[in-house]
Amino acid sequence: MALSTRPNGRFLVALSLTASLLLANAPLSFAGPGDTNSTNYGENVAGGTYFNTAGNRTTFTNNGNMIVGAGTTVRGLEVNNNGDLTGNGGHLHFDARGGVMRVDGTIDASAALGQNGAYLGNGGKVTIDAGALVQNGNIFANGLNGGTIVFNVGQLTVDPGSRIEALATGANALPGQININATGQVTIPNGAVIDASGNYVGGYNANVIQISGSVVNLDGVVMANGLSAGAKGGAIGIYGSEIALGSNAKVTANGAEGGQGGAINVAATEKITVSSGAEITANGGLGASGGAVLVGAALDASGNLGLLTRTVENNGLITANGGDGDSGVDAGNGGVVAVVAANSVSNTGRISANGGNGFNGYNPSNGGNGGIVLYGSDTAAVSNDGQVTANGGHGGTNPNVEEGPVSETVDEHGNVSYQQVSLGQNGGRGGNGGEVRVGFNASISNNGTIEVIGGNGGNGQEAQANQTDYQGQPVHQYALAGNGGDAGNGGKVFFHGEPGQDVLNSVNVNGGSGGQGGNASTSSACGCATPGAGGACGAPGEIHVIPKPPCAGGGNCSPPPKPPENPLFPLYPKEYGTLGDTLPPNAGNVLSYNRSIFLARSPLPIIQKKTPPAPPPPPPAKIMLVKPKPKPPQKKVPVRGYW
Repeated sequence: MALSTRPNGRFLVALSLTASLLLANAPLSFAGPGDTNSTNYGENVAGGTYFNTAGNRTTFTNNGNMIVGAGTTVRGLEVNNNGDLTGNGGHLHFDARGGVMRVDGTIDASAALGQNGAYLGNGGKVTIDAGALVQNGNIFANGLNGGTIVFNVGQLTVDPGSRIEALATGANALPGQININATGQVTIPNGAVIDASGNYVGGYNANVIQISGSVVNLDGVVMANGLSAGAKGGAIGIYGSEIALGSNAKVTANGAEGGQGGAINVAATEKITVSSGAEITANGGLGASGGAVLVGAALDASGNLGLLTRTVENNGLITANGGDGDSGVDAGNGGVVAVVAANSVSNTGRISANGGNGFNGYNPSNGGNGGIVLYGSDTAAVSNDGQVTANGGHGGTNPNVEEGPVSETVDEHGNVSYQQVSLGQNGGRGGNGGEVRVGFNASISNNGTIEVIGGNGGNGQEAQANQTDYQGQPVHQYALAGNGGDAGNGGKVFFHGEPGQDVLNSVNVNGGSGGQGGNASTSSACGCATPGAGGACGAPGEIHVIPKPPCAGGGNCSPPPKPPENPLFPLYPKEYGTLGDTLPPNAGNVLSYNRSIFLARSPLPIIQKKTPPAPPPPPPAKIMLVKPKPKPPQKKVPVRGYW
């Protein structure tokens, strides 16, 4: 049952909830008369619990600065028209557009918590409109379905220890959203966390996390990962004129076990720098395919990929790898990574869309196929001093020695005989190499590695039969070892330009090595031991050189038009079959999800483990009510300037 509030302060039992209600972070307290859908004035925001009905909000406003002080918790909860709690988080709106908003305490619009610690409803909403926001505390909008956090600010500065969360913890719950819209600089230092992870298994139609500003300096953690089995990674978009990811930056949209990797788009008009140690990952979970990462480009209004960023420098890690396999579950295929620029692009780090490795152990599984990597510039130099790979994953191996049980056979005359049969398991098959396309009609230098190697086959399991007698009777011994797994074939590398021979010599399109057959042995000279056969080696892949097209009419080609200062993005999901002029024909449809990229590759199916059924809901329990202490109404405080 739920709590009902009345003006005289009495508590009434009104509704039934599915679990005992225990409000999070603070006991119930009132802002004073008119605490539902109230408007509160002043610089210092009073702590306590504020209520609003669905579609309405609690507003805090001041013409100048506003502060949520250290140790202060501002809690928002939703009630119905009778004043009864719904279990959902409320809507807290802070309006300090004429000054600076500073959060040293906690703003919490999460759903109410049950006695077992689980959320009873959906996350609410936190909106901050301010000339500048100094976020030193915590802001939450968690729930079964994730809530929404929106910053409309001129400038954002985040403290190293702060957290901003819109988690979705329910089964197949709708994801939360965190939108940071700044006209000036955004600074997110090491130690700060922005998290909109969840349990969504469907397709995303909007960014779960979106960060935009004139200059974005990110050295903290931004994540929209899957939380439980089958959950996909979310969609993350980071936009600005210049974007710098520091050595501690982690931008992740990884799938959970059986969940495909999500989508990450990082686009700037001028420059993107990914420092050594920084990570941008949209990897698949156990047995699932990688997602899509697009760095240096965005979609125009027609849904086409346009080269937007002038310069991209990657010294870190950018991946959309498939997840490793599990017992009897094949590894995931690599996803899609595009690192492109209008002028120049360089790489000293690692860019990969590798297939996952098969499971090593009982029931070894196959490796995943490599994905697709697009790497290049439209007009100027392309250099690679790092690693660009779309390798196939290795097949799995059962490293344990198989020694089978003794069985009894009775023939038609009643004679009894005993035999021991040991059957080794075959090694998993290696995944095929994927595709890498480099250049985009620019000059190319490569002092690093470009690989689309097929994965190695797993080794066959060793088999032994050493039982000589059973109940005083001799045992016939048979040991049949497992065969080695076949290797994956090499993939394809395309150069859109005119590389020198030194560049071609540094490309590896080899097929993998076949797995070795397992050994077989018996302790009896009369036993039958059959070793496993070796797996087949993978065929080598292909290297294609696509010459730079001549200029129309001869002479020097005119430079391309200046990239747009403000990219246009589609408002609704849009399908299209090409990704610039370099999309491999087997890539399938590219789905545009409102400033994010998600690529579904139909020739490479996703292999997922079955999600276990959800446990039954707990039985209804008695409500635990905490009577609040009355709190004086918030008073208007004269503006004292900045702090």
